[in-house]
Amino acid sequence: MAKRLLVSLLVCFIIISGCVNPKTKFDQRIWAASDKCDVGNPRYLMVEDLQNNYFKVGTEKADVIKLLGVGNEINNSIIYIVGDDGIADCLILEIAFDKNNKLKTSRIVQE
Repeated sequence: MAKRLLVSLLVCFIIISGCVNPKTKFDQRIWAASDKCDVGNPRYLMVEDLQNNYFKVGTEKADVIKLLGVGNEINNSIIYIVGDDGIADCLILEIAFDKNNKLKTSRIVQE
């Protein structure tokens, strides 16, 4: 009985773990329409796809702006609101560029 319960709990944990951090492909129209600091903002789910498939080191700043639209520029970085995790403040995507306006890094930070 205890073994069966343990196996059932383990299976539930695996299923739930796979659903906690779903990912979605980047969609420019949805991105443009979702600039609020809200729980459930679809931008947050697109960040991994952006980082893996669009944001390569050396990408031109103009190409990032063309893709994501105009964000808030601070010290040669552009920030975009990507949502609220329901615990802390807004989550933002910070994209940093070098002195030649080439992408250096991108990361999620709390505002």
